[in-house]
Amino acid sequence: MPPCVRVDKVSPDVGLGLYYNNTTATSIGDVLYKDRPLFHIQHTANRRYVTACQTCSKIIDNTVLQLQTILDEDAFREAQYQVYELGRESGALPDNNSMVKCRCGEIYCSEECRVSAYKKHHWALCVADEATDDEAVGDAYNLLADAFMSKKNEILGYLLSDKCDYGGRRLYENIVGMFDMNNIDIEIHNAKAKMEVSELVAAAAASAANGGNANREMAATVTNVLCNILREKQVALSMWSSEMEGVYEDDDDDQEEEDNDDDMMSDVVEHDDVEHEQLVAEELAQLREQARGVALAELVQKDFPSFHGTGFYSTVARMNHSCCPNAKVVFNNTTNEMEVVSLAPIKYGDELRISYVPIHLDVNTRRHRLKDYGFYCNCDRCVTEQQQQQQQQQQQQQAAFYGVPEWNIDPTKNQWRWCVDPAWYGGMRDKANMDMYRLMVYPFFGYALLYLHSRFKQNDKYNVFAKWRKDDDDQQE
Repeated sequence: MPPCVRVDKVSPDVGLGLYYNNTTATSIGDVLYKDRPLFHIQHTANRRYVTACQTCSKIIDNTVLQLQTILDEDAFREAQYQVYELGRESGALPDNNSMVKCRCGEIYCSEECRVSAYKKHHWALCVADEATDDEAVGDAYNLLADAFMSKKNEILGYLLSDKCDYGGRRLYENIVGMFDMNNIDIEIHNAKAKMEVSELVAAAAASAANGGNANREMAATVTNVLCNILREKQVALSMWSSEMEGVYEDDDDDQEEEDNDDDMMSDVVEHDDVEHEQLVAEELAQLREQARGVALAELVQKDFPSFHGTGFYSTVARMNHSCCPNAKVVFNNTTNEMEVVSLAPIKYGDELRISYVPIHLDVNTRRHRLKDYGFYCNCDRCVTEQQQQQQQQQQQQQAAFYGVPEWNIDPTKNQWRWCVDPAWYGGMRDKANMDMYRLMVYPFFGYALLYLHSRFKQNDKYNVFAKWRKDDDDQQE
């Protein structure tokens, strides 16, 4: 744990918290400390598009490797091989010499990261055949792997058994579901990622081509090959979208009609197949023509596909929630190292608090989301916003009941003149604060005045209550 922070007890109800342990005061925007995860993993679907270091999560700056990762499909094998060979022969796509690969296939950005990962966990997870070097060591690793699997199955069985209470099962479900939720947005076909690499290749090719005309020509060839790959991919996506439209919208009636028509259509299947192939060829030609007209700038983006993963940080795990946080966690978009930045001046002994949910949400939404963390937020902000919300709801209900719109009456202005008799105004002006308090505490009084004024006002603009008294006297007579 960084020396500038410490873990201490907050209260019996809250438990532990993370406190600032540095005597140097901070201001807004200062970086309090940096931290790396105890454990992290790259999402499986994200590994399909991004090759990153399995220790620090830094994206490997090897153009050929990233291109192979993104275009790792059977349809692109030949084109991928052409780009790879052209890049190697011309030097337009040089490999990164700092990249280190384990025998099991895991990739690291440096030897330091590989050694660090091996010491922490990879020594037990590596699937390389260690028995070729030392049979005894290999057997020991296999026994250890079996022990890990046996222990995992034992824990899994306990979590799913009746012995485990509801809270434990819910925690396990949330942890497992977290990975599924984070994979939702990246399981979808990522056409954007396919396009982004071309700019990276073009930049690398142009940089390597400064040495001579031969490299420059080869770099242009590599760029053209990749552009053709992108355009072919765009054509394939267009055809896929048109073919899949409406496939899952068939209902039972349509299915019955289709079954009844099978016999009638059997004689014309061959003819339809020929016509279908002709239509597909024509459509494909049109799509290719459209793709040729697309400029390269429209096919590529500046940003490289981003890294998606999940990590567990010891210091963040100790931070309590606040709807008015004094710190936030940010990443520098280069590695998995996080930075804790201050949102308010922090001095020695202050507790560091972050927000578990977006701070712009309303109080009801925040409290609903915080239920997933196992507590009901009752901070000053939530209490204040709840009181304001209740007051607004009460005013709206009263306005709807009495048929009078809401009024914000300022006792220091002339808005009082038409609410009450002018004869009262002079005496009440000196008691403006008290009377305003009465209107706030007893809204019925204010609405009653407005109602009486609109109900009994006639020709005499000001003598409201005199007219009311006169009507009562007439009834008594």
